[in-house]
Amino acid sequence: MRVVQHGKLTGSSWYYFTPDATHCESLTANLGRTSQTLPGKVDYLGLHPLVGDGAIALARGTDEPGAERMIPSVTCSYDINGESSLVALPITIGVTYVGKEEVTVPAGTFTADVYELRWQPHWPPARLWVHGEDAVFLRLTWEFSGLDSQLERYATTAGEDSAWFAA
Repeated sequence: MRVVQHGKLTGSSWYYFTPDATHCESLTANLGRTSQTLPGKVDYLGLHPLVGDGAIALARGTDEPGAERMIPSVTCSYDINGESSLVALPITIGVTYVGKEEVTVPAGTFTADVYELRWQPHWPPARLWVHGEDAVFLRLTWEFSGLDSQLERYATTAGEDSAWFAA
């Protein structure tokens, strides 16, 4: 992961996993060079890019709609926008599968699985829409931060009209 703010590199981090630990190597403006090992298995690595937020749906699943499940995770920052620390920080994220609904974003209209994400107990949940068996990110809204991020374009890699061939 690499974070640039206002045109200046804040830092970069590299994460890898073994069956019993999370490892992080980072170089940041605030902390310098760090090496970490967090013992224990985690189900999700949340590094703040929206595609990562979509992947938490895979850790939660779609069973027991309405039930919040606590997902043991590692994040790079406890900040709302994920812009600080850039090291391995343990966090348990409350994730509730809400159900299916149709959602329209700039990339089109999709049948989505809908989730609520609670990163901190004192924060209101965000709402996440993902599509398909790979939990493709569609939309994330969070009134607490004013965030409303939506998928702008969706394409496959098959055929000459795919994203790989588009100008």
